[in-house]
Amino acid sequence: EHILLAIDEEYRDVAIEALRWLCFSAEVLTIEELAEAAVFSATVQAPSGETPFEVSFDISNRIQDPLDILGILSGLVVHRAPDDQTSTSNSDSDADDEDEDDEDGEVLYHAGTQSEVLLSHFSVKEYLVSGRLKRQVERFAVDEHCADELLARSCLYYVLFSQRFLEYYD
Repeated sequence: EHILLAIDEEYRDVAIEALRWLCFSAEVLTIEELAEAAVFSATVQAPSGETPFEVSFDISNRIQDPLDILGILSGLVVHRAPDDQTSTSNSDSDADDEDEDDEDGEVLYHAGTQSEVLLSHFSVKEYLVSGRLKRQVERFAVDEHCADELLARSCLYYVLFSQRFLEYYD
């Protein structure tokens, strides 16, 4: 509860969406994917004779630096090297992400946009879906029954938006 209350009011809606994705995504998301999913809210136009279905998204809502999602969700998430990369290699696309040894000689992995992000503990999800959130943080509650539908709808809208966006720039 304390961690949720510490999230800046300006970023609470982003945090709520990101937590929903982290709780119910079928795949482990990268930082870049999570940052995009957390801010993607499509506007769907009613079908007309000219366009059967139109999806729009305000690109200015994107998080400028996807790594900022880690700060927004501080204390609720952890990151790790992508599955196809060992923690000792640095094939991440971000040139300034360097691995280094800590005091015990273990390799520390610095986050890059292709790092995977996970809830820091299974109890985070349990708390969010429990229905026992206090009044101050009840807006962070995640409804298990609606989550799959919301994620599926967002994915479909994102694909439709992306196709239209790519056609525009072809």
